[in-house]
Amino acid sequence: MLNKDLSALLDLTGSVAIVTGGGRGIGFAIAKILGAAGASVAIADHALDDDIRERIATLGAARAYEVDVSSEESVEALISLVLEDFGRISILVNNAGIYPFARISDATIEDWDRTINTNLRGAYLCLRRAGAVMKSAGLGGRIINISSLNTLSTYVGVAHYDASKGGLEALTRAAALEFAAADITCNAIAPGGVLTPGALRFRPIAGFPITEAENESYGRRLPLGRNAVPEDIGHAAWFLASRAAAYITGQTLLVDGGATLGISPRANAR
Repeated sequence: MLNKDLSALLDLTGSVAIVTGGGRGIGFAIAKILGAAGASVAIADHALDDDIRERIATLGAARAYEVDVSSEESVEALISLVLEDFGRISILVNNAGIYPFARISDATIEDWDRTINTNLRGAYLCLRRAGAVMKSAGLGGRIINISSLNTLSTYVGVAHYDASKGGLEALTRAAALEFAAADITCNAIAPGGVLTPGALRFRPIAGFPITEAENESYGRRLPLGRNAVPEDIGHAAWFLASRAAAYITGQTLLVDGGATLGISPRANAR
């Protein structure tokens, strides 16, 4: 049986978390797991349709908010509403992001601006405002930025996305240093390929496996023998949001099934 003191380290009861891009995929898995750990969750997304609202309604202490993270006014409104509804902010997960596929020679300046504005400017606006609220409350806090394995291993067609995620990891380290005196940690999670509906739509354009059998075959070549699912990222976010990670800040946690290690022993075990 798990020691009660150790169990308490992972208990988020009384915490209030904001998860941007939380209506689907990785963001929804993070929101669901933080909620199951005891946190009240503000799920912020740019487009909340009826299906998303119905899913959010099943989570209990969770509310949905529409936000454009690239807009300072929209982010200010989000933070104000969350404080009005929940009274505090303990955890911020900057998950909102886009990854339009285009080679450097084909991408437009609009593609670049939209990607940087959503993935990097959006995270900055949210952590700046939420960090100020946490600092003013004097109770510490957790900021978690969702980065990407692409900062270490990339492919043709996502230069603008890679630039945004590289900037996000630099922002993570800078924010960690700046907020440390207020007991606010700031870390990043870099997922490998996660089979979300959005990612599956993107894969054929980038030349990745697209059928279920092809995806399963690809996953078996990874050291841990399978593709990532959104809950894998959610569990990592839960850890970084908890008191168990109180002495970790300014770091990027790879959650990639060992993809960066090299050829999988599984691939040669025949």
